[in-house]
Amino acid sequence: MTSFGGVVSFEVDGDLLTTAKFVDALRIPYIVPSFGAGNLKMNKSWMRCTDTSRDVYIKGVDNFLQFAFNHSKVDGEIPCPCTLCNNVLNWSRADVREYLILSGIAKNYTRWFHHGESAPKKQPINQKEEGKEQGDLSQTKEKEQGDPSQKRSDDIFEMIYDDTGHEFMEDFSGVKFKQGDTSKPTSKIFKLVEDVAQ
Repeated sequence: MTSFGGVVSFEVDGDLLTTAKFVDALRIPYIVPSFGAGNLKMNKSWMRCTDTSRDVYIKGVDNFLQFAFNHSKVDGEIPCPCTLCNNVLNWSRADVREYLILSGIAKNYTRWFHHGESAPKKQPINQKEEGKEQGDLSQTKEKEQGDPSQKRSDDIFEMIYDDTGHEFMEDFSGVKFKQGDTSKPTSKIFKLVEDVAQ
């Protein structure tokens, strides 16, 4: 048994599944050390669950919410990582829980950087790779000398692409939405996509 800042982690013969079952039975959140990354991260196996009504998924959602609200809430809300909101819209704990159970969590959201999980520490690079990367950087800077507003737009598209996958932008690029066609949260998403497309 190990304690990290008041959160208890149990390990039985290195078996995390056994650990998850044990902790789920106790109904307490658990954090497993991420060796080599220099930070702690939660067990995210529940995210692969296709049936969002299963107890293991719902307990995972509740553990995620506890983690997120302890690390990243702003005015009592956090970005919602469900498949509809994809961390674009902020909601209360109850709303995020409902969205995650109804529509599931975005499968590509494996590092919870919107919710307080830090990135792993970068490994030092050797001299040969460093020179190569510096050359790549100077070429990139030359390409970026264009129109600043175009660069900003490109950065926004890249951010959405990285966060949601290319299918999202292909489905919605060039589409015009009328106000009142959808629910308020969905309208916000469509408005953001429309603004980015302009």
